Amino acid sequence: MEHKKFKHALDKSGDCANSGFSCEEQFKLLAESKGYEVEIAGRNMQFSHVDFILKKDGNQWKFECKGRKKIRRADEDFADHITWVEFRRTDGRNGWLYGDSDYLAIEQENEFIIIARKDLQKLAEKLVDRTKTVDKAFKAHNVSYRRFNRRDEISYIDTSEIKKQNVKIWPK
Repeated sequence: MEHKKFKHALDKSGDCANSGFSCEEQFKLLAESKGYEVEIAGRNMQFSHVDFILKKDGNQWKFECKGRKKIRRADEDFADHITWVEFRRTDGRNGWLYGDSDYLAIEQENEFIIIARKDLQKLAEKLVDRTKTVDKAFKAHNVSYRRFNRRDEISYIDTSEIKKQNVKIWPK
């Protein structure tokens, strides 16, 4: 299956689509260089938050790639010291923390952090006070943020907290 770029209707500039596609392409090439057979997830699977199925030695794992992010879209630089987490999507359904992937590949400038999705889910549920909601992205550290006219619920947590978990680091 061909790997195609997906642009969400709310991604007006296309920057999110470009960043996500670049992340996925880098991860795919890196996984192949590590001896994994990489299968691109079909459209339905991608809506369940799975980008790739990695296969090796008779085992397989479903992966979701998370590209580098900024705190505010207008920021010039990426903020690798934080990781955005998604509890609810823009339509109000479960976000990628509750998706079908086995693992997440979180892109950083020089590496990917590989973490079990359920481990990150538990960590985010522990760190984020979901009873507190803010109205600006830069205020969303360990509290819920909901964007205007959307039903999403996102937050950002310190990447250093993720690195304290049972993770693997794949240098680029």
